[in-house]
Amino acid sequence: MKLILIIIFCSFSLLSAEVIKIKDGGAARCKSTHDVKRSEITNFYKINVKSVKAIKDQREIEIDVTFYKCVYTNNEFRLIKNNNHLYSQYTFMENEVEKTDLKKDIFLYNDEIKEITTADLLKDSATIKLKFLIDLSDLSINQFPAAQDKGDFFFNVSLRSLSKISSNGNEFKSRKHYGSYRVFIN
Repeated sequence: MKLILIIIFCSFSLLSAEVIKIKDGGAARCKSTHDVKRSEITNFYKINVKSVKAIKDQREIEIDVTFYKCVYTNNEFRLIKNNNHLYSQYTFMENEVEKTDLKKDIFLYNDEIKEITTADLLKDSATIKLKFLIDLSDLSINQFPAAQDKGDFFFNVSLRSLSKISSNGNEFKSRKHYGSYRVFIN
């Protein structure tokens, strides 16, 4: 019974596009110094579907991608918009580390793991506005009983990056895939 309740709770959190995501697919938190550190290392982001327009057998979808970081100011932890999401500097095991994103994009895919489209996110802005024109045949049909009121179709959205990591004169590249959203539309 507990397992069923946990699955239901997780399903509802995945259906919401208002959750701020992190790389492991979980929801971002900002309640401790650990969360501040995690936001320096990992991008926190949110997807907001601004509009969907039906154009024959296609959908024109406008999406905002907003980046956040966790900070501690005035004796409180809070999430703020991150205009500098392409670069971060932090300490790891007493070593100064610099992370610079070389490539960052968002990709939309369906339930068959077919990539529908991508968009570049290498912009120094907390919120990046995107517009996609997607064929209905590329979208997945909503067959989730608990989400029938959310829309007839859906697609998945994820963020990925390729970063240069520098520390103590050493450099290497790191590739990350961040948490996914399931976005329902009509």
